[in-house]
Amino acid sequence: MKPTEKTRKALRARWNLSRVQKPAKTAEFYLLTTDSSDEYSRHLAAFMETFDPQGHVEETAVREMAALQWKILRTDSMQEALLDIEVDNCSREIESTYSQMDRPGLWALAFRSLDTNSSAFRALDMHQSRLYRRYHRLYTYFIDLRNRRPLLKNENPENATNIS
Repeated sequence: MKPTEKTRKALRARWNLSRVQKPAKTAEFYLLTTDSSDEYSRHLAAFMETFDPQGHVEETAVREMAALQWKILRTDSMQEALLDIEVDNCSREIESTYSQMDRPGLWALAFRSLDTNSSAFRALDMHQSRLYRRYHRLYTYFIDLRNRRPLLKNENPENATNIS
């Protein structure tokens, strides 16, 4: 079946829309309404100072690593909040069943309840694992870039080799 002129125009319009440059990922891109932009700026500055990126590609990688680490910290906070909420929800049952309960025991019962009654904690854990893997791949990429820097710069043309 041949595409009609109307179909061709629609495809061209879609192609042109997909070629529009997306806005740059600024600090605000990674922040939720509850996040502090000052705190994120300090977080990003610490990454920049630690990794000392040279050039646009390394800087982009470091910014992305900082954003991933920020998201990992956020998932940690969400998991802790879920456990706190579940401890509150289970408190009557815990008090009626157990005469005394230490803090780790309360958390264990809350975790068991979350694991049984909700997939939120498990979903957050899987999401965090994906973030860790992405961070590790990006970190490895950054280190590889850093190690290749002298080869890519070719500062001394007499010792240069053809990199292809």
